[in-house]
Amino acid sequence: MEYIQQEKKKKSISQIVMECVEKIFEISTNEFHGGYYKTVVQGNVTSREYVPSPREEYNQAVRNLHHILKPFFDGEIKKRAKFIFKEIRKMRIEEIEKEEVNTCHRISQREVVWMERLFMELNFLLHRKDYLKGESYADEVEAEK
Repeated sequence: MEYIQQEKKKKSISQIVMECVEKIFEISTNEFHGGYYKTVVQGNVTSREYVPSPREEYNQAVRNLHHILKPFFDGEIKKRAKFIFKEIRKMRIEEIEKEEVNTCHRISQREVVWMERLFMELNFLLHRKDYLKGESYADEVEAEK
């Protein structure tokens, strides 16, 4: 299986991972505010435009990196990722049971802390695996057989 860019060039899994890591860094350089609607006026038309939460974007980007790297997990990262997701589930249940206003906001705010930890653990995995060496995905799959 090969990943193809629009220009029909092969992308290695390492390049895909690096793009994910770069995107996570890009997101993390912004303030982590909640999502909100802003009013946009164009001529006589007024509309509302949703501005997404960088917290949610960060959480999702780290989750995506986790999914991409999962086939390459070693025992150490499996154990740590399992612990982190268990803690996230526990935290979500705690927040939902409080039945307060802004539950989703508090969940995403608290989840960022766990996603930062997961991102750090994924970076340690990349270092342990010498992962960014630049082989194509097909070459990596073939080498594992």
